[in-house]
Amino acid sequence: MRITQLGTATAERIPGLFCRCTLCRRAAETGGKDIRTQTQAVIDGHVLLDFPVDTYLHALHGELDLPAVSTLLVTHWHSDHFYGEDLAYRMDGYALDNPTPLTVYESATVRGFYDRAFFLEQRYDDEHLRFVTVAPGDAFTTDDGYECHVFEARHGHEFGDCLIYAVSHDGRTMLYAHDTGFPYDRTWRMLKESGLVFDYVSMDCTHGLIDNPS
Repeated sequence: MRITQLGTATAERIPGLFCRCTLCRRAAETGGKDIRTQTQAVIDGHVLLDFPVDTYLHALHGELDLPAVSTLLVTHWHSDHFYGEDLAYRMDGYALDNPTPLTVYESATVRGFYDRAFFLEQRYDDEHLRFVTVAPGDAFTTDDGYECHVFEARHGHEFGDCLIYAVSHDGRTMLYAHDTGFPYDRTWRMLKESGLVFDYVSMDCTHGLIDNPS
């Protein structure tokens, strides 16, 4: 598997939209690699992890071929991880000459934000966009052969609305665990019981230096 990190910042990005801290001022002055966009990654150019507001920016930089993406794994419903209004432009009429359907895997909570975006458009396009609800403990195989396991993140409303994913393909397995506080004991237990061995782990810890578990 080839993993490309498209963005590695939090929702407000670096430099932050309205921030004047030392880090953000320095990033604004130096530019280049110090500029960080919202968190997103892609596996082998086909499996996209999250769909933040900055997705279009990542595509403009040439690191993401959005029309070629066939699978989208959404961790949770915050706009820096799921921006449904832009996803609606995958429908026919906006996206032309692209026969590749996109399957979106996400929690039931995300489904509400997904439905809102298409309500605003006043239509769906099930031929080009397919929604699959998943929950912690689920395992599935994508149409292009990637095995995925779903675990619970410690984030959001903390009732299984936020997810982390393990993805396996060609004998390799990665864990993608972003925007989670220190995992619950039940999450550690499920990871152990899955029997998965990770070749690559991409994770952060929300509020890692603050006395706040989530």
